[in-house]
Amino acid sequence: MSNTEEWLPTEKIVEDYKLYSKMLEALATEVRELSKKKQEGVLNLTKVRMINRILKPLKEDILAHVPANIFLDLLDEDVIPNNSDAVLVISQYEAAINEFSREYYRSFKDDSYYEHNYWATVENPDGQAGYDDEDEEEDDNNDGAMPPLQ
Repeated sequence: MSNTEEWLPTEKIVEDYKLYSKMLEALATEVRELSKKKQEGVLNLTKVRMINRILKPLKEDILAHVPANIFLDLLDEDVIPNNSDAVLVISQYEAAINEFSREYYRSFKDDSYYEHNYWATVENPDGQAGYDDEDEEEDDNNDGAMPPLQ
């Protein structure tokens, strides 16, 4: 997408993305471990609610403009899912998170042909505004970017 009417996230959405994608990654690891132990084991209501507290803002706020959003569901609290169902739902969120990153995490080369990575946001659509050495350190440490989950 590179037209003049392209939707871009705000810096707040990107900050939320960074937080929630890390939480999703940890959640995915834990649920996969549960599923390995007891694939057909049923989650309890507390776990379903905890998982949904991460999935809901991802779906409604952060990933609202990602095409994969139509495939994202929350876990049903009335019909408690089993572990493998939860893994399936969470893996769909991981795919959508990767799509978000591929779409809005970009790069450009400066006059010296050094490549700079940045998040295309409403406040900074082309990565040029507010670029300084602090941003560079952030990128070097990979804290400023969330590469696609593997």
